[in-house]
Amino acid sequence: MHPRNRCISPSITLEDIYGPNSIYNSRASVSAFEWIFYDLPMVEAYTGNQQTIMGRMPMICSTSVSTAAVRDLLQQAGLQGALHRYSYFSEEDYQKLLAQLISSPYTLVVQHVYPPSELPAHKYWISPELLSFLNNKAHLTDLVPTEYVAHRVVVETATIAENSVPPLPFPCVMKVVSGRSSGTGVGVMICSNADDFQAAKKHFHSCQQVVVEEFVTVKRNLCVQFATTQQGGIQYLGAAEQVTTGQVHYAGSWLDPHVQPTERMLQVGQRIMEKAVALGYKGVAGFDIVLLPDDRVVVLDLNFRVNGSTATILLQRGIMEAYGVSTLLYTSWLWHGATAQRLARAQQFIQQGYFIPLSFYNAELSPYPEAASRLLGIVIGQSREEVAARNEQFSRELAATPSVL
Repeated sequence: MHPRNRCISPSITLEDIYGPNSIYNSRASVSAFEWIFYDLPMVEAYTGNQQTIMGRMPMICSTSVSTAAVRDLLQQAGLQGALHRYSYFSEEDYQKLLAQLISSPYTLVVQHVYPPSELPAHKYWISPELLSFLNNKAHLTDLVPTEYVAHRVVVETATIAENSVPPLPFPCVMKVVSGRSSGTGVGVMICSNADDFQAAKKHFHSCQQVVVEEFVTVKRNLCVQFATTQQGGIQYLGAAEQVTTGQVHYAGSWLDPHVQPTERMLQVGQRIMEKAVALGYKGVAGFDIVLLPDDRVVVLDLNFRVNGSTATILLQRGIMEAYGVSTLLYTSWLWHGATAQRLARAQQFIQQGYFIPLSFYNAELSPYPEAASRLLGIVIGQSREEVAARNEQFSRELAATPSVL
């Protein structure tokens, strides 16, 4: 069957989860970027990542991810993009759009807390105080049962600065404690030796507190995702095995029949979500839960927002049924210039039934024409070996670099 004749639908849409009176906004405020990778082209690129799972829920996105070429890519693979978009071109346009929407009857489902001057509390779908509390790494122990927490201490940064060694033995992990958003690994540093420790102290000098946590050897690293829908109740969405660089930077996810959380992982994830819902949380959440070599389960991080792999998880069943495959790799590539040729090659991958696009950021049509363009999607096949080989082939033929997500 030609890809254009296939139809892939998500198992549940963001409209089903958040309801009819909200607008989805994945964009972080440029005024609150201390613990997120500060790269404005990447910020714009991220605004298109969930467009295939919106349903009828409106979304805010850059014009650079909502071009006719993007819509055609999605249609070629059998996907439908967002039906209702609030698009902007520049940072100035975005601020004007945000101001207009603040005056609208809609609430905003944001992924990151904004300064009150940019987004007042009454425009959030939940309170910003709750969003900050749930995503603050110091509060993990308030939500996760003790037996599933790695050995950790929360310490004053001033105390860390005065010491020549961390409060836990090397190797250890230092994490930011902040009510502001964190992501893309900026708020985490692994300390293997004294030099790493000095670098981490410098990196986190502006924080009042940091978490110092034992470094655990990971056998399996899953993002286990749940949602509380508008009708109430908790729904398990699925899980993805995370690909990371140095156990810090997220670089993609595997989804296949072997990516199944253990019963204990599911139970602890359910308990975390129940506690959050009791506090008033509604929406998607993804928990980084790892299995150690001794089969101990440890929760490393809590993400009360739509996660990088959420779209792939929600599309997984539809893709497998439509294309007759069993293995998915969520990934992305970067390149500079020559966009038309690379898009033509991506279309060939789609026609061959090897690739499902999710989003494309065309830097040439953005305020940052010298930046890298970004293609994000899913390489598909019957095994990890086959998919990995296709992924390497795509990287070579696109003359592109796999990127951190």
